[in-house]
Amino acid sequence: MTVPLLPGIAALADRYDGFILDLWGVLHDGQHPLPGAVDALERLHGAGKHIVILSNAPRRAAAVIQRIAEIGIRPGLYDALLSSGEATWNWLDGDGKRLGKRLYPIMAARDDNMLEGLPVEVVQDIEAADFILNTGVESAADKVEDFEAALVAGVGRGLPMVCANPDLMVIHGGKAEICAGAVALRYEQLGGKVHYFGKPHRPIYDSCFELLVTADRTVHPPRRQSMRLGRRRYDDGVHRRDDEAASLRTCRCQGWRAPTRRIRSVAPDAASC
Repeated sequence: MTVPLLPGIAALADRYDGFILDLWGVLHDGQHPLPGAVDALERLHGAGKHIVILSNAPRRAAAVIQRIAEIGIRPGLYDALLSSGEATWNWLDGDGKRLGKRLYPIMAARDDNMLEGLPVEVVQDIEAADFILNTGVESAADKVEDFEAALVAGVGRGLPMVCANPDLMVIHGGKAEICAGAVALRYEQLGGKVHYFGKPHRPIYDSCFELLVTADRTVHPPRRQSMRLGRRRYDDGVHRRDDEAASLRTCRCQGWRAPTRRIRSVAPDAASC
């Protein structure tokens, strides 16, 4: 398949009505907006494009919106933001209630808002838990093997795991840090059942398409007129989606116009990141 190189997102602006943009590694690096990202958002917004930011942050959407505003990506630059944490919270407050109320947490203190308003009880003894809530680790010092005993015990009891961030790894402050997805992958390898929320799994994209609406919230752009832009590569060919939105893979958002070597176009039926 021929893969054309594109000189920035300007080459796509006239082709699509809606854009689903990844956050970390595309719009910011965890601390600052990436060069050209804010300008690209301003130009897309000014052109009347529908923009949904999709993040695998295992936190409520309001917390993510507040955080990215603090580093320079203000709410007026996009129409909506959906986080994997928000999708997880909504499920736990609905269909997920069938798992039970007592959860064993694998989560960082910064993700505590995931528990607010949920009819759950946190237990520190996995033998007393109904399920495992996995949002990720505390720091780059944590390793998957640190959780082995709890994972083995959970599999032994047949506990389901809820994973609020399918990513395997992130670079934060120049250091590699495992994400919830790495722990969930090990749980599956041990024979455990995992409920995933976030990219690259289809349900989160279905929710994004529902958010791709005009400013007056009345018209949804067709999926074939929408573009997903993300950065991940590890899931290529694993979690394919059969919708008709085009996909684009990039190492980072290079802005409106940028060196062509960094952005690659991917066919509409290809697995995206």
